[in-house]
Amino acid sequence: PRKRERERESASSTTEGAAMAPVGRLLDAVPIFATKVPTSPQPHGVGLERPPVLQKPQRGTRAPQAPLVSVGLLKWFILGFLVVQNTACVLLMRLSTLSPPDEGAWDPQTGVLVQEVMKGFASLLMLSYEGSVRSAFDDPAEALKSAVPGVLYLVQNNLLYIAAARLDAPTVSVLSQLKLLTTAVFSVILLSKAPTKAQWLALLTLTVGISLVTLSQLDGGSDDGPRIPGGADSGLAAFIGVVASVLISFTSGFASVYFEKTLKGSPLSMWARNLQMSAFSTIIGVAGLLAGGHWEQVRQKGLLHGYTTTVWVTIVNNVVGGLLVAMAIKHSDSVMKNFSTSLAIVFTAALSAAIFGTPIAPLFAVGAGLVICAMLLYGGAIRLPSKAQEVEPSREMQFTA
Repeated sequence: PRKRERERESASSTTEGAAMAPVGRLLDAVPIFATKVPTSPQPHGVGLERPPVLQKPQRGTRAPQAPLVSVGLLKWFILGFLVVQNTACVLLMRLSTLSPPDEGAWDPQTGVLVQEVMKGFASLLMLSYEGSVRSAFDDPAEALKSAVPGVLYLVQNNLLYIAAARLDAPTVSVLSQLKLLTTAVFSVILLSKAPTKAQWLALLTLTVGISLVTLSQLDGGSDDGPRIPGGADSGLAAFIGVVASVLISFTSGFASVYFEKTLKGSPLSMWARNLQMSAFSTIIGVAGLLAGGHWEQVRQKGLLHGYTTTVWVTIVNNVVGGLLVAMAIKHSDSVMKNFSTSLAIVFTAALSAAIFGTPIAPLFAVGAGLVICAMLLYGGAIRLPSKAQEVEPSREMQFTA
């Protein structure tokens, strides 16, 4: 009797399940009820979604592994790279311009031209590796947008050699930070981006510090090598070097804001943009040689006349820095960038004193300290104990100068 009772219950449940099947199909047609729900008790969870089965990796494939370098270690590596790059750039340029202007001296204008050619060749190699060389010049109108920063960077590199030949390395390193102020001014004018109160205080501190450094140079400066060809007055040489540094800051600030306003969001890769800028810089550089009277000297003595090992190391360092610093910044942040620049100023002053015997005047030390504090305050490493740091996200200033 018990066996017949179990058979009748089983037949009853089967009949109920068959009767409810159309209802289940109707509910499945509605998206909100599309989840599979069993209409009757079924053994072993029939009708329920089963969890995914983990499959073993096939032969010849490797399981995903953790990165070899942690994020924290990568940031410290980038910090060291930026410190070395910023320090070596000013010191090498200063060292390469200390040779007397005799027949064996090299022309820095040709060095800037060689630097742009090497940068363009490196970008071309990377584009060839990616298989997208034609993308750099497919759209002539888009390519012409790179002419403005290309010309500005060409002028900036020439001015750097002028400043390095007339000022000591620490002064050039400190005065170059005036680009924070010029970038802020151009951003307010062209992008309507207002700094925070803390950033305005940092810019004011920066201006005071750079003014003290400038006064320390105009008051006598340092004596670590020739300043103007022909033995001109050191005060006039320092004045020319300061003017060149100020112009460098204006070209750097405007180029950064121009990039953000015109070229931000462009589908072109960084290598395509670098190739465009190098092409325009090379054309303008050759035109400058022809118009400036340097072509006759190049024709008689050659383009690479007077190039020493120091000159080549300087050019290669500038090329590598121009291509890789932007890539390194992508994996870091503005605070880390400001820390690296501050450390570079300290190392530049220490190495310049050791290599060139450059004295560190008290006025220069105070001005350099104010500049370092201004950069750390501007980047957020130093925070004020008030609401001065607060600003709307859309109005926050972020620069890539």
